[in-house]
Amino acid sequence: MHSLMAKRNNFAMFGLGTAAFLTFMLGKEEYGVEMLKVTAIRDYDGIISVARIPDEIKGAISLHGTLVPVTDLRLMFDTEPAKVELYTPVIVLSSKNQTLGIVVDWISDVRRISAAEVEPVQSAGPLVQAGCIAGIVPVRDGALHLIDVEKLISGFDRNPVCLVR
Repeated sequence: MHSLMAKRNNFAMFGLGTAAFLTFMLGKEEYGVEMLKVTAIRDYDGIISVARIPDEIKGAISLHGTLVPVTDLRLMFDTEPAKVELYTPVIVLSSKNQTLGIVVDWISDVRRISAAEVEPVQSAGPLVQAGCIAGIVPVRDGALHLIDVEKLISGFDRNPVCLVR
């Protein structure tokens, strides 16, 4: 019973019993973000260079006339940067009037996930320690890591240059 309650508590952040998630790959790991937090999906070729910004920020994209910072999630994971090509996807996420673009290797799918499928986070790692991983969903070839978009974006709040408000 305790395990089931933990699953529901981890999923409670989404406010739904079932939610749609956009899934994507970073290396061999699969991640997901709640579809309601996805504002746009763009190609990397639209990145605008910005001088004197932190290494984790790759530049910015213009979204409806507003500059949105773009980060490489691999740098948050302390792994080597993504190999960026012309059509590398950038997922634009929004939460509480803050917007952030994330570079991913490729977009996998849109999946409906129920609270009963979500397991508590067991392992350590930079995103887990920051509270950015809300839960894990077992899948055929491993695990789908569900990202808490609000916590991911608020992690950049420490550096006001990184966030568009």
